[in-house]
Amino acid sequence: RQLKRNQALSPIEVQDLLLLSWQEDLYNQTIRYLSLRPHSQKEIRDYLSRRIFVIKRKSLDAKLAEEMDLEKNLPTLINKIIDRLKGNKFIDDREFSRWLIRQRLTYRPRGKRALLIELRQKGVDKEVTDEVMADESVFSAEAEEKTAQKLAEKIWKNFKLTKGSKPEIIYKYRQRLWQRLISRGFSYNLVKTIVDDLLHKE
Repeated sequence: RQLKRNQALSPIEVQDLLLLSWQEDLYNQTIRYLSLRPHSQKEIRDYLSRRIFVIKRKSLDAKLAEEMDLEKNLPTLINKIIDRLKGNKFIDDREFSRWLIRQRLTYRPRGKRALLIELRQKGVDKEVTDEVMADESVFSAEAEEKTAQKLAEKIWKNFKLTKGSKPEIIYKYRQRLWQRLISRGFSYNLVKTIVDDLLHKE
């Protein structure tokens, strides 16, 4: 409702206005946070949960802010901000998943298993991850194989083995390469193919 000049407000009304002010501040802070890179809905919820207590400490009416039951009001406050962000297309777990997969394949190579684990850790629903992974413009077996191959070649080159290295030395580094690729989330069968092909060329 619209306020009038010199209007007396009840404690509840003052708290409601303070919550409204916090909501606006949090929304604007989140927009700035999202401008750095995309985030999942869960990441934004976690961010808002942290920021609300910072805003509370900096509140002009510290006494009133201290008296407010944040545990009671926090879920509603966060849900309102999340709904507004989603409505304005600032957060979208499908778009976030596409972005993260492309980023990882390009800059931090990893396989399908590791990508799925990371997306789940960031709170993206299985239904969404399955849908995005099924989109071959985002992720495909061919793209995963090329990524694994490039990574394997880079790792092997960094071992700096000389021609004529003893078989036991080659075996030792082969095992290291194998472990590195598996730890990046590539499947057993893919790693076997990549490593065998690479060593055959060597």
